[in-house]
Amino acid sequence: MSASPTEALAVELQRALLAEFGARAIYARLANSVRDEELARLLRELSLEQHEQVRAAASLFALVRRQPPSDSVRRRALAHVLASLRPLLGQRVLLRICADAERTRSGDYARLAELFARSGALAPAQTARECCTRAARHADALDAWVALGR
Repeated sequence: MSASPTEALAVELQRALLAEFGARAIYARLANSVRDEELARLLRELSLEQHEQVRAAASLFALVRRQPPSDSVRRRALAHVLASLRPLLGQRVLLRICADAERTRSGDYARLAELFARSGALAPAQTARECCTRAARHADALDAWVALGR
């Protein structure tokens, strides 16, 4: 038996919001551990923007009449573990992982925006589009640092 469209949407929204919690946590953690002040500043900015991203993603839960999660201890713990691996994996690898995750979320939000627009939910479609754009901008900024190889 397959899930209803509303249930499937709720699962997708929850997955996106949990990913935002992880992004917010890892950017804050990495900002405090990198040596390059310019990169630290970027990571702090991304972490701050994640607060808006979380708020926007949580607002979409009204469509499925569910209460959004307010935090994820698991995602914070995973971000801590991943950031702790920086000396072993290298900064470039971690930034690439973050950039790839942002790209994935950008695509997820683009699909959600299209779905909302097709169903006539234009305000949520706009919110999802803004989340898509923000995630793509984050991915581009992180990709630039990956390309620098520092």
